[in-house]
Order: sequence, then structure tokens, then C-alpha cells
Amino acid sequence: MSTKLESYLKTDRTSKRQEMLQFFQDRPGIKFSRRNLEHNLKWRSGPVCGRAKELLDSGDIEVAGVRWDPVTKRNVEFLRLRQK
Repeated sequence: MSTKLESYLKTDRTSKRQEMLQFFQDRPGIKFSRRNLEHNLKWRSGPVCGRAKELLDSGDIEVAGVRWDPVTKRNVEFLRLRQK
């Protein structure tokens, strides 16, 4: 078994997803880029992007806008807890 696969299988994606959702719930209305989430949650980009996609797909969070990022020189999405 490859190291990447072993690592993937050991990852508890449900708890990471819940941790990210709780982060948004503790900060309602505040927008975060994925890079902001990496910094605040102290995660790598892979888990951040994966869990953000899961939360977007489930409707728990939403895209709250797009802004030019001078560091990456790209337009980046800003995410927030879904407004109900």
C-alpha cells in the first residue's frame, strides 16, 4: 500500500468536516478564502479544499464573493456560513 493511500485511509474526514463547519458557525457572516482557512485552521491546502467542497456541496456554506488575490494573482472565492 502506498504512503499516500495509507495516509488518506487514516484521515477522519468526518471530524475534519465538522471542525471546519464549527469554524464557520463560530464566525457567522464572516468571509474566508481557502488560504485564510489554511492559516486559521492550520491545515494544508488539500484537506481545506476537500472539506470546503463537501460543505459547499451539502449547502452548509456558500460562495460569498470573488476577489483578486495579489499574492496568487488569481481571482479567489470567499466562503461563509450559508445565510438561512
